Amino acid sequence: MPQEVFLFNNTPVEIKRRAFKRNIGITMQVNGSIQVSAPKLLPLSRIHKFLDQNRDWIAKNLESYEELRRKYPPKEFIHGETFLFLGIPCALRFSCGTKRKVVVSRVDDELRCEIPSEIWKSFDLSVSHPEISDAIAAFYKASAEAILSHRIELYSRRMGLKPKAVRFRSQKTRWGSCSSRGNLSFNWRLIAAPLVVMDYVIVHELAHLKFHNHSKAFWNLVETQIPTYRERRSWLKFHGYETDFLSRRSELHTI
Repeated sequence: MPQEVFLFNNTPVEIKRRAFKRNIGITMQVNGSIQVSAPKLLPLSRIHKFLDQNRDWIAKNLESYEELRRKYPPKEFIHGETFLFLGIPCALRFSCGTKRKVVVSRVDDELRCEIPSEIWKSFDLSVSHPEISDAIAAFYKASAEAILSHRIELYSRRMGLKPKAVRFRSQKTRWGSCSSRGNLSFNWRLIAAPLVVMDYVIVHELAHLKFHNHSKAFWNLVETQIPTYRERRSWLKFHGYETDFLSRRSELHTI
């Protein structure tokens, strides 16, 4: 079926038609995109009417998303740009390296990126280099797996709760999860967050090995390890988009 797209208040809206769907639904993304799911044969006029009835709600959400995009502009992979690592703003510094590939490391409050000498000869420090984003992401991912693994083992011993398996992923909406089989998954982008925030997520998921809910008993267990868990949870709520630069496809910006 050909793609259906039209403008609603100067915002593109994509229609996804479903053969067995009965109602109309709206999905809004933080990057400002809007999708409408609708029955296969529903007239376009009905969809327009539905959107018009929800005009104020749509406008309110678009405004809040626009505010987020202003707060977290796209990162430029340029000399001096700052990137969070363990909650610390680290300035990107390019230099000539001795390896045949880009090497990224973190030293104090700097994110050092060593460029192969053959490339360095014509490397322009005044412009952005998005081509090195994969090398930066790989460094963050490797660092996350090492640090998270160590912290998971630490809290696993303290709590007497051992997962059957641990996996690391880059998820859009979750920082961690616990399966019914006792497997834990963690979002490796947590490496951008402060260590205390990473610890909260680890304890949260380990606690799910004992309580598969968010009952009072669950939170009491979390609190025995992380008395300030509410503050740490708030960081994720208000600063979670600080990690957007590590996404293969930005959640905030259409690039």
